[in-house]
Amino acid sequence: MHMEPMPGTANPLDTREQQVRDELLTGAGRTDAGVAPAPGQRTEGEGKMPTHTHEARTHEHDHYHVTHHHRGGPLGEWEHRTHWHSHEHNHNALTHSHDYGRDEEEQQHGKEAHIHDHANPTESAS
Repeated sequence: MHMEPMPGTANPLDTREQQVRDELLTGAGRTDAGVAPAPGQRTEGEGKMPTHTHEARTHEHDHYHVTHHHRGGPLGEWEHRTHWHSHEHNHNALTHSHDYGRDEEEQQHGKEAHIHDHANPTESAS
């Protein structure tokens, strides 16, 4: 249970840390109850959020792709190049843990780099 600080006092935990702790205690934001771990996937240790599994899904949103661009030269320097677009695509089941809340995970999903086969993006193996 999250308790607000008394007027005139400072909250000892920042809001984000408290939200993560609240989610851990209450299970808020969990949508994977009873979902079996993805085949062959596990975590070594856990972050602030316990190990959980996202079911496979297909959806559409604007998303990013990152490529490595070789700039040439004797040292073989690389740079990241980012591009983005929207189309329907899939995500296979994923078992993982992290240090941010489940709500943030869903809200920030579109900002993560995506990997899929653009010839058949709803059937990609990744």
